[in-house]
Amino acid sequence: MKKRIEIAKLISSDVRSRANAEKIVRSIDSGISEIELDFKDVTFMSRSFADELCDIIERMNWIHFTESNMSAFVEAMFNTVSNGRNREREREVYDADIIYLNDMKSLTEFFTHASI
Repeated sequence: MKKRIEIAKLISSDVRSRANAEKIVRSIDSGISEIELDFKDVTFMSRSFADELCDIIERMNWIHFTESNMSAFVEAMFNTVSNGRNREREREVYDADIIYLNDMKSLTEFFTHASI
């Protein structure tokens, strides 16, 4: 069985927060195998909402989700978050020494003699 969820009507045209994404889960009836997430009239999507929506789609993998009527901004945010989740994170390696300074005098001396 297929269901269409109108995000702007269910949540708002400005979708923010992980809690709002959970409203989608609560609106799903048992026996649903396909869900169309209709973003008509949605003008803003936060990164946290997009991330939680990706979690929901992954977690509820027995349901086929599709997205429709995304504005350019909403689609860009969703794709950025979705694609970022599939990439290995790269961390910079910092090999700088840690210097402990106890007071303003030692801070001043450090900056006076440091070659920055």
